[in-house]
Amino acid sequence: PYELNITYFSALADPQDSVQVRRFLTTQAVMLGLQGLPGIYFHSLVGTPNDVAAAESSGIPRRINRRKYLLEELDQSLADPDGVPRQVLRGMQRLLDTRAQQAAFHPEGPQEAIASPDPRVLCFRRTSPAGDESIVVAANCSGEAVTVPAHEIDKQPRTDLLSDLRLEPGQSCTLAPFQCVWWK
Repeated sequence: PYELNITYFSALADPQDSVQVRRFLTTQAVMLGLQGLPGIYFHSLVGTPNDVAAAESSGIPRRINRRKYLLEELDQSLADPDGVPRQVLRGMQRLLDTRAQQAAFHPEGPQEAIASPDPRVLCFRRTSPAGDESIVVAANCSGEAVTVPAHEIDKQPRTDLLSDLRLEPGQSCTLAPFQCVWWK
């Protein structure tokens, strides 16, 4: 579709669980790991939900995903350490900062799909243009913990750039629901 009348954050919502921020950040970690230049909308930086009131009051459905914040309102929502906007912004900052430091995430660095041993886990490898650095991205796209045997994904020791978890060859790794790892 050309345009959806929903924010991406709200599109990923599930009223039955409390992991919306983690689910959203996992989608962003996958997107940031993919080859090319990422496109990030402002509302994805702060986890903006649908603005139903704006759509209804204007009669324009597309206003649902075009919320306009007043500076004071945005500052107040970001000041709450437990609030969704701050959690999303901090998560996005960490992902963007980490990505910027990795040669393997160069926009023109090669990308290779990795067959996952579990259909709930998306895996691919990014390699620096010089070929001297690689990162394996693995994302659990389900609401259940998934154990992934390391030998199915890679045969060398790696450390997750997002959690500092060390993975040795032959060691399995359990990914939490909606967890993404960047193994370097």
